[in-house]
Amino acid sequence: MKKTTNEVFKEWLDKVPYGEYTETVEKLATHCGVTPGVVCFWKTGKTKIKHAYQKLINEFADKKIFTLKP
Repeated sequence: MKKTTNEVFKEWLDKVPYGEYTETVEKLATHCGVTPGVVCFWKTGKTKIKHAYQKLINEFADKKIFTLKP
């Protein structure tokens, strides 16, 4: 079964080391122009991650977390 974008995001975020988690969420939120609460909503699946934010998350992570169609 294919994973949702939120599940893929949660898996990536869960791999962030414990001591770096809060700082990473804050930096990601700033990079995306959202609040840390929105990042939490993305992780828990309360809010879908729009395509534009998926691009920004890939850019922030410096790797392909999401497979994006042009």
